[in-house]
Amino acid sequence: MTRLKSRGFFAVAWLIVAVLCVPVAPAITVRQANLAEIIASAGDIFSGVCIDRQMTFDEAIQRDVYVVTFKVNLMLKGEKQEVYTVTTSKTLVEMGQVPTYSVGDEVVLFLHTKSSLGFSSPVGLGQGKFSVIYDRQGTKKVVNANNNHNLFKGINTETIADKLSDNPRRESILKSLQQTSGAITYDRFITLVNVLMQ
Repeated sequence: MTRLKSRGFFAVAWLIVAVLCVPVAPAITVRQANLAEIIASAGDIFSGVCIDRQMTFDEAIQRDVYVVTFKVNLMLKGEKQEVYTVTTSKTLVEMGQVPTYSVGDEVVLFLHTKSSLGFSSPVGLGQGKFSVIYDRQGTKKVVNANNNHNLFKGINTETIADKLSDNPRRESILKSLQQTSGAITYDRFITLVNVLMQ
């Protein structure tokens, strides 16, 4: 009986050691950026809807990739186009290291300039992918993976106020800059992006 207990103890101990020794993929740590920094780092910015998502084999890198196609509703920065394609490593998607997209997703994307192989990802990963959502009243809003946390921190409100001097929604837009987190209305967000690009 003592021998059985001893074997059981050692079996459990070895199981615990085996589990603890399994390598875990390291998470990517990304510095938090405000909206002005995200805009400055983006090569392309657009608002659109995901219309296709395919997995294919990329001959250049000899790996599977996801090719995601968006119908562009509004191009804010970069070359004007009606359809925009984002290519992402399947491995990074499966590891949860980059944002994912599904057909029907409505987004505002702030993307790094495409690499020589055609790959791109949102600036700050989840920080540069803003999902379009609708609240109970049907108001169109945007929010990123960080729940827009500190999105406006450090942004010069006086400069924005001056640039909005003729805008009838000036006060409500400036009030949005006081938010420390949470969704912001789509129209105000797009206005702020345009103002910050001036």
